[in-house]
Amino acid sequence: VQWLLHQLSHAPIAEQQTSALIDAILTGQHRSGPVPYLEPHDRLTAVPLIFEGQSFGAFALVTHDQLQPAPEATLLQAVAEEMASALQRARLYEAAQQFAHFDPLTGLRNHRAAQDLLQQELANCTAASLPLSLIALDVDHFRQFNQQYGHKAGDRALRIIAQLMQQHIQPGEYAARFGGEEFIIILPSASAERAAELAQQIILECAQTLIPIDGEGLVVAEISLSLGYATFPLHASAASSLLKAADLALYSAKRAGRNIAIGYSTDLLEEIMPFSSAFHADENSEFTLPSGSELEALQALIAAIDLRDGYTAAHSDGVSRYAVAIARAMNLPAEQVESLRLGGFIHDVGKIGVPDHILRKPGPLNDEEWVAMKSHTTMGEEIAGRVEQLRPLLPLIRWHHERLDGSGYPDGLRGEQIPPLVRMLSVADVFEAFTAERPYHPGRTAIEGLRLLRDEVQRGRMDGTIVEVFAGILIDQGLVTAGNFTEEELLRAA
Repeated sequence: VQWLLHQLSHAPIAEQQTSALIDAILTGQHRSGPVPYLEPHDRLTAVPLIFEGQSFGAFALVTHDQLQPAPEATLLQAVAEEMASALQRARLYEAAQQFAHFDPLTGLRNHRAAQDLLQQELANCTAASLPLSLIALDVDHFRQFNQQYGHKAGDRALRIIAQLMQQHIQPGEYAARFGGEEFIIILPSASAERAAELAQQIILECAQTLIPIDGEGLVVAEISLSLGYATFPLHASAASSLLKAADLALYSAKRAGRNIAIGYSTDLLEEIMPFSSAFHADENSEFTLPSGSELEALQALIAAIDLRDGYTAAHSDGVSRYAVAIARAMNLPAEQVESLRLGGFIHDVGKIGVPDHILRKPGPLNDEEWVAMKSHTTMGEEIAGRVEQLRPLLPLIRWHHERLDGSGYPDGLRGEQIPPLVRMLSVADVFEAFTAERPYHPGRTAIEGLRLLRDEVQRGRMDGTIVEVFAGILIDQGLVTAGNFTEEELLRAA
């Protein structure tokens, strides 16, 4: 009603008609009468808009012809019901869109909306030959903050940080909550210098901001942020690798002591490569896989791989998932399952040493380029071999391109010389590479990938038992259906 009064105060309608409309809303009854500012015979009829018994608006009908009677009340009511229903559907759709794209706690775009927006803005900047910068932001020690002050105070802190970011970004720049205590800021057309300046402004502002703990400001606490930023096309050529670059810079900011902003550079890769400060092994202890900060360092290395080759990180993730599914289906011990999971992630780590023009070449490699590409297996072994805890995984890294008939590389192993875990990883690797979209071939379907594996079995190159276990997994997960198979193929997969 207040909104209607405001709108009608600017419209050429008399006070009497304003009252008629408001009365229709409040009472849910039709109201009609003359229209003083027009002709004497003009009449206004106000009809309430009602949905599920609640009156939420009204529409006005003005009739000018005194010889033509006003529409019947039943007709007006039918029109009003249709209008009310349509308006309510529009309201519900708008609310659903708001829920789907915006974080209810901070009011910022959520992870999904941020991903979509980044892709869209990156396409726009690419077409206009403009840069785009991205800031990744993380609240320092947020878990401890929640434990000490409670989740309500933590929520209050996230809202304040969101408001702080909104106050510092310019029109056409976007802040989003990427998950938990993680945020990103998308800066279309912005240089790395603009990203650095904004990141520093946010850190300084946060340092001067106190978080009310009790809701009334009587008890306050400090909080700090770590930020990393990267710029397209200077540091990355796609949305996924730009996110990885900013995340790698953020990781470096945390390693450097937090409460700072660091921009991405290739020097960060050199810091991560040795793993000297991130991994510690006791010579007398049993083999344990990296976890905690050690695993974070390894994940940063995987991010570094993705920056070299935008397809590698997604490929490694897929290989890891497929290999773990095979291991579980074959009832392997938990330690071997975990070895395959981590081995899948890092099996292509040696691609860090392969030149960019070879990694990203859209067509076939020549002989010289192929030699360089194949060297990623031995280079990966050398990189991972520097870490005591990763040494049990070296066969997965060095031999995942070996084949049972001796035609693989780098050592031309045959048959039982290839360990079972390596054979499982090879099946996952070939399937993922064949079905994924690549610069040199389009993605194939799961059934095409499975038939390729079976062709490899027929040629004596891959383990038939493992391939058929994997076929059963694909059927169980609905990636392929029974209708895709011949009777003989179904029997093999059973």
